Amino acid sequence: MRGLGEGAKKVSVAVSDINRVLQNISDAQKQIGSDVHDISGNMKSITESSIDVSDETRGVMDSITTLQDTTNKFNL
Repeated sequence: MRGLGEGAKKVSVAVSDINRVLQNISDAQKQIGSDVHDISGNMKSITESSIDVSDETRGVMDSITTLQDTTNKFNL
């Protein structure tokens, strides 16, 4: 009977180890999900910033064109 008790204890320890590993995997998956969400938000911000820079650059180019046209009118 003693062998049976030791075997059950080993199984119990193994099950506890497996549960611990599964919990670690679950925690890691949650962290990855959170990180992916953060990266997605950062990418959205970068895209919005790029659009803003592009719009501002277009405005600057329009201003330069207007200035060149005005300068040409006055033969400067």
